[in-house]
Amino acid sequence: MNPSLRKLLYILLWYIIYPNVLLLILTPGIYSNPENLVFLFVLLLSYLLGIIDTIIRPFSDSIEEDFSTNPIYSIILLIVFFFNPAFIALAFYESKNLIPTVLPFWNHIIISIIGAILLILGGIILVIGRYQLKKFGTGVL
Repeated sequence: MNPSLRKLLYILLWYIIYPNVLLLILTPGIYSNPENLVFLFVLLLSYLLGIIDTIIRPFSDSIEEDFSTNPIYSIILLIVFFFNPAFIALAFYESKNLIPTVLPFWNHIIISIIGAILLILGGIILVIGRYQLKKFGTGVL
């Protein structure tokens, strides 16, 4: 299969369809409650960074070649992607129910904005690093 087509299918499946379907099941109302705006912004930002990383990252000509390059990494990555929506749902419920009882100030909007800024800075480093690997070496880990 063409690597560009594989990237498109990868983005559609892992960043758009699969997580949204599972999040709608695991956290009903996550998209409709205005209180979740910062959480949704950070979620959208993290998926956007993943899409940018996928676009920059070189894919091999075949899936078998990707798995044969580093099979343990590929399996771990597949497991993490598979459980990613569940981790997001757990973080959502933790930030709503558990953390405010222990650290009341932690659920403040300023803390959320600081977290979003750190995520943006980490995403910039990720994209620059992936671009440098593509430009001067290989993006395959």
